[in-house]
Amino acid sequence: MDKSLLDIALWAVLGIAIGAVLYYAFMAPQSAPPTNPLQNATNHTIIPPVNQTANQTQPPPVVPLSKVDITTISAPDCPMCNSSGLDPVVLGQALPQFNTTLGAVTSLAPGSPEGIALIAKYNITTLPSAILTPSAKLNASFDTVWLQGAGTKEPDGKYVYRTVVPPYYLVESKTIVGLVDGIAINATGCPGCVDGSIYFSSLESAGNIYFKNKTVLQPDDAQAKQLMSEHNITKLPALFLSDDIAVYPFFTQRVAQLGRIEGGWFILQNVSPPYEDLLDNGSVKGLVKAVYLVNNSCTNCLNISQLSDYLTGSGGVYVANTTAYDISSADAKALVKKYNISAIPTVLYSPEASVYNGFEGAWKSINSTIASDGWFVFRSHGLLTSAIYQNISSGG
Repeated sequence: MDKSLLDIALWAVLGIAIGAVLYYAFMAPQSAPPTNPLQNATNHTIIPPVNQTANQTQPPPVVPLSKVDITTISAPDCPMCNSSGLDPVVLGQALPQFNTTLGAVTSLAPGSPEGIALIAKYNITTLPSAILTPSAKLNASFDTVWLQGAGTKEPDGKYVYRTVVPPYYLVESKTIVGLVDGIAINATGCPGCVDGSIYFSSLESAGNIYFKNKTVLQPDDAQAKQLMSEHNITKLPALFLSDDIAVYPFFTQRVAQLGRIEGGWFILQNVSPPYEDLLDNGSVKGLVKAVYLVNNSCTNCLNISQLSDYLTGSGGVYVANTTAYDISSADAKALVKKYNISAIPTVLYSPEASVYNGFEGAWKSINSTIASDGWFVFRSHGLLTSAIYQNISSGG
């Protein structure tokens, strides 16, 4: 869940007042005007004339918006926890959409008499929290939004914020959860391998994960050697995350299946290539070579470089080097014969592409082939709408 009520939902109520103009047509009388039935024979008015403004439409009375007071209770000694609480400013921006507005804002420390009383009264188990006190009954749409994603509505009509995102303070155990220790061990001699610090920045930005400590080690560091030995690390870079990571929904939904829990650590097991294979004398796996076969004289032919960038980018494939051959060269002719290539421009990838999870299956699904020596040969020109290419099997 996001930290703001705005990301739960904003329900707007629109009202449009439409005015109408009435036209009356009168014809001039041809005879004396009729007797006014409201006058007697002596021409004295029995009933006074109606006030001409009495029937005009009057604007509806202005009904003041109800107000919602908010009382926040902070988490002790945890600034990062409090930054994830219910923000009164954001709440104030959302409330007018529910025909109400923000009233008084009060901040309480959890150890204050008022804070202790509210925590006990509403059985608040995590901090920071907040209690909303409306001056009048709120509409049903607010209740729906609040109950689905923010908290509870109490019997006394107050609203308690309970959907606190990590990190947060546990009232019963007096502990902070969600502050993660992270250790990354870099690979050496691997130009395409990710730097361990990228793991941390990715988790922070994509999962709103908070780190207490972030450490990047080299394989020769004493702590790195100990961790690698204790946990049988076979690939570098490696990532260790303390068990506090488990309170983050992003981790449990997106990352947990990529590793294992051992000795109080989550250990990333499915390391994305390229990586250093410690079981194969530290050789680097996943450094892919790309070979382009082109006709330099065909200036409006398919741009195979752009296509290759799309194919490798979609599959997360790291291309270490690229070589291009014109179709007139001996190298190109040898490749055409060896792999029975019938259309150019085309691209071939070295067998290293097979270490990328899912790439081989995706390659076959577009009717391109993998040769007996493991090279990936692009043959799916027919799928490229409006692309210009040459059929060299028939001399095109």
